[in-house]
Amino acid sequence: MENITKLLVMIASMLMFCFGLLFFLSMYQQYIRSLHTEREQLKDSVIYQQFYSEEDIVTYSELIATLYMELDYDIQINDIMYKRNSFELNQMNESNIPNATYSKSYLYDSNGTILRVIYTSDE
Repeated sequence: MENITKLLVMIASMLMFCFGLLFFLSMYQQYIRSLHTEREQLKDSVIYQQFYSEEDIVTYSELIATLYMELDYDIQINDIMYKRNSFELNQMNESNIPNATYSKSYLYDSNGTILRVIYTSDE
């Protein structure tokens, strides 16, 4: 009789462990699925902004320094377009950017999200 009790306790313990493990794996899978969904929703929207200046006038050195940082938005300098997803610093030709002061403006979509930062030289 004692052996049967021990056997039943062991079986109950094993079943409880299996249910706990199954519950853990299903919760982990649900966590991964929700994390993936959230990342897909936030993929193209900017969560933070590295540098924001209230000034509408930007110097040449500030503009070049902005290009050396990771781009948060597409940038247009006069007629030259730099896409944030495909921009590579080693392919940038600084001689195409005139040494001048620039006016900064923004292009927004219908929801008010910034699509592009536009720099226009004052010369």
